[in-house]
Amino acid sequence: MADDRPKRILVLEDRDEMRNFIVKALTSRGYDVHVPVDSYVALSLVRQQPFDLVTVDLYMPLIDGVNFLQALQGMNLRIPAVVITGYSTDPRIETIRKMGVRHILSKPFRLDDLFKAVRESLGEDGPAETSLPPLTPAGT
Repeated sequence: MADDRPKRILVLEDRDEMRNFIVKALTSRGYDVHVPVDSYVALSLVRQQPFDLVTVDLYMPLIDGVNFLQALQGMNLRIPAVVITGYSTDPRIETIRKMGVRHILSKPFRLDDLFKAVRESLGEDGPAETSLPPLTPAGT
């Protein structure tokens, strides 16, 4: 029997506008989206509840994206991740790739790139989105 429950996605983004945009986009596609108040709460949530995917910003207060992903690995949690960053030339991106992260989105990004990264990370099939405008929320 197929698992018909919505995929659970944890969105870890410190900028309100970007976080709200990602949450709205993923929710509109039927995903069960959870937004912790900070990276410490996020770590607590992933210990307590199963998640199918995390989206994580590279630069955040408290625990940055690299350290968050390292903490997941340290807990032996194999949760696919999509990393989002405004710093596409950051040398830590290579570290993230070596950790097995396949999808790194540079801000600004297109909605279809987000949806494609999420679908591929979750192993879902589906048509690629086309003709969507680039994401350009204020303050990014």
